[in-house]
Amino acid sequence: MEDSFEELKKQVVTFNVTILDRAFEQTMKNPETRVKIFIAYNLGLVLVKLTIIAGQGFLFLKYAGIV
Repeated sequence: MEDSFEELKKQVVTFNVTILDRAFEQTMKNPETRVKIFIAYNLGLVLVKLTIIAGQGFLFLKYAGIV
């Protein structure tokens, strides 16, 4: 029983990965979509960096006794 469940699980994962691969290939063929993904990715990285910097600034002010 468990072997069949594991086999089914592998088939589902393989099927999902295949669908994602095809969708990714079709998306990357469109240059406009590629640019949008690139911009969104870079904006996400900038947001993460700004969050880290703001957190470090807050901790500095807290340890300095200002906040």
